[in-house]
Amino acid sequence: LEVAYRYKTPDGYSLGHWILTQKRVRSGETPGLLSAERIAKLDAIGMVWNGYRDLSWERNFAAAKEYRDTFGNLNVIATYTTPNGLRLGAWIAQLRSIRKSGNQRRYLTPERIKMLDELGMVWNVSDHLWQQYYGACLTYRRSHGNLDVPLKYATADGLRLGAWINGIRRAYQNQNGSYQLSPEQIRALDDLGMIWDRRND
Repeated sequence: LEVAYRYKTPDGYSLGHWILTQKRVRSGETPGLLSAERIAKLDAIGMVWNGYRDLSWERNFAAAKEYRDTFGNLNVIATYTTPNGLRLGAWIAQLRSIRKSGNQRRYLTPERIKMLDELGMVWNVSDHLWQQYYGACLTYRRSHGNLDVPLKYATADGLRLGAWINGIRRAYQNQNGSYQLSPEQIRALDDLGMIWDRRND
C-alpha cells in the first residue's frame, strides 16, 4: 500500500490523497475519525503508516548496515548500487551533503546521525583519508626510519602510499590546485621527516 500521492483509481477515486489523509489523522496532524477497528482493517491489508521518506531511511539504513557487516566499514563509493538495485553510494553521499548544509533536519535527525556514527559513518571523506594515509606514514617511518617512500609502494592493506606522498609533494609545491595542505598537516609531516623536494631532485 505504498500509494503515490497523486494516484487515482480507474474509477477516479483519489486513493493516494486518501491514504495520506489516514496517515495524518492517525499521527494527529489532521482532525478525523480513525477508530481502532479501521486501523486494524488497514493493517490487515498491509498499510504503511510511515511516510515515504521514513521508508527510504529504513531501507537505506538496513542496506548500509548490511554493507558494513559485509565489508567491515561504511566507505561506500558514490556509484555503488546494492544487488537489489538500491543506490546506497548516492544515499551516503547525499547524507554527507545534508549534514554539511544543515538542511533537512527532519530527515537527518540527531538520533539518525548517532545510528550512522555507530556504523562507522565517515562524514568528511578528505579528513578520513588524510588520517588513514598519515597513519601509514607513521608505520613506514617506524619500519624504514624515513619517509623516502618509493612511488609504487603500497601498504599491506592496499593504500598506495608512494603515490599519495608524491601527490602531497605536488600540493605543497602548488602543482595540484585541487588540494591544499593546511599548516597543521605540513607540521605533522615535517615531524615525521617529510622530504618536500621533488623525487628527481
